[in-house]
Amino acid sequence: MELLNIGFVLLIVKLVFCFFPILFGFYLLKCNEERIREIRNSFCKAIFKVQNAISTKKFKCVVVWIATLSILFGAFSTWLLILRPYVL
Repeated sequence: MELLNIGFVLLIVKLVFCFFPILFGFYLLKCNEERIREIRNSFCKAIFKVQNAISTKKFKCVVVWIATLSILFGAFSTWLLILRPYVL
């Protein structure tokens, strides 16, 4: 008896690839204002070497877009990798 089947490993990789973007998108949507400000400051400091290079309003709009695209990508990859063989 094999302890780790290659099919099971591929299923786990597919699940991580499909559901991690969805979880990340919901995390970004549910972040409070303080956490978004911390993310913005660390991003600006890493890229521009200044903490307030991007306004919070514009950054929050970009975060919402990234979260939405991440959720859509996760839903599409779930359909493509996991659900499609069972439906078609």
